[in-house]
Amino acid sequence: MLLSILKWSRGYVTVLLYGTSPERFMNLCRKKNILLWNMHTYGHYCICNVSVKGFKMLRPIARKTRTRPIIQKKTGMPFLMKRYRNRTGFLAGMMLCLFFLYYSSLFVWKITVEGQYTHTEEEITKFLKTREITVGTKISEINAALAEEEIRKEFDDIGWVSVEITGTRLYVHLAETNMPVESEQAELAASDIVASHDGIVRSIITRKGTPMVTEDTIVKKGDILVSGLLEIKGDNEEIVERKTGVADADIMIETEYTYKDSFPMEYEQMNYTGETKLAYGFSAFGYAFFVENPLKTIAKFEKYDIIVDEHEIHLGKNFILPLKVIKKQWREYESIPVVYSRQEAKDEAEKHLMRYLHTLEEKNVEVLEQKLHFTVKSQTEKKKGKKRKTASIVSMAAVSGTLQVLEPQKERKMISMAKIEEDFEEDESEKKESE
Repeated sequence: MLLSILKWSRGYVTVLLYGTSPERFMNLCRKKNILLWNMHTYGHYCICNVSVKGFKMLRPIARKTRTRPIIQKKTGMPFLMKRYRNRTGFLAGMMLCLFFLYYSSLFVWKITVEGQYTHTEEEITKFLKTREITVGTKISEINAALAEEEIRKEFDDIGWVSVEITGTRLYVHLAETNMPVESEQAELAASDIVASHDGIVRSIITRKGTPMVTEDTIVKKGDILVSGLLEIKGDNEEIVERKTGVADADIMIETEYTYKDSFPMEYEQMNYTGETKLAYGFSAFGYAFFVENPLKTIAKFEKYDIIVDEHEIHLGKNFILPLKVIKKQWREYESIPVVYSRQEAKDEAEKHLMRYLHTLEEKNVEVLEQKLHFTVKSQTEKKKGKKRKTASIVSMAAVSGTLQVLEPQKERKMISMAKIEEDFEEDESEKKESE
């Protein structure tokens, strides 16, 4: 590729060589260090490429071997410059284009994050922005090794990171660890695990702390399930010391959630009229320019949505240019009032419920049983106008009931050191009085 560019920049010609001794001609060219390439022989003549400098050296060889060179085609920068030597605007534009390509190659125009699972690309790029690494940053000002180190310091669950610049694209390759963050529990103060709801303990596995309940124990909200208080007893089973720590356990309680949801039976449906307006433009260095002002023709649209389609301009995979071709479309629509049928409202309520159950699933809450009731009822809705309040009766779809669930217990309660010392002193005083 590089050799082809070099040949083009110096210029070369495609010549037809006609003669009776082409072998002698080629041998003399080789002796004079004249490079011939892309040679094709056809009987008494052949076609090949030769540089401009080499072509000027062919004349004495051609006379000696009685070979006639005929130029078929001229290729390269010298001939292009000669052709357009009187077209200063074209040459200026070409030079400006070359300068633009060179100037663009000095900056980063795209940041790509790969290998992330927990962290989003937006999160990583936002952090890089705080370190003055963003789209438009000069490549020479980016310290890849320092960026790698700072990312590892900021995100404890990232075990390996690589920052590299290829062309005008900055790649951030990540490898996240599946290990829990050790500092999370270390930073917690001494605390108990308490019940977040009324319910029945179905399972408990204690790793650290003193369990205060067993399986099938009925608990109330706020009851201590696992205490972070550790009591050290002597030989006579008397408490000699109390230590505090962070309680750690896997606890599941069976509890009941109250579920309520409602929405109007009437809603606005978007009906597209078919009226559209297209506008084309381009973006350079973050600034957009359109061929015409579309706002003049869409003024008649009362309601519309906008669809924007952007295409990056790049040379190869990694040489991104700060240029984008933009296609913008405005689509007019009308809002038509539509009323749900009872079955449609029931289906919509089901969708709402599934979204809610999905949020519970993300919190590791297991749903055991659903006791829900669907109703359609009228409701008075008050709206505040300019002068007075107006009331209207609207139909509402409602779902209410309970969900029987298994919920992991993570709620904590701080341990009061003052209360522990007070209790210890009371125990000591009671011991002395009994003696």
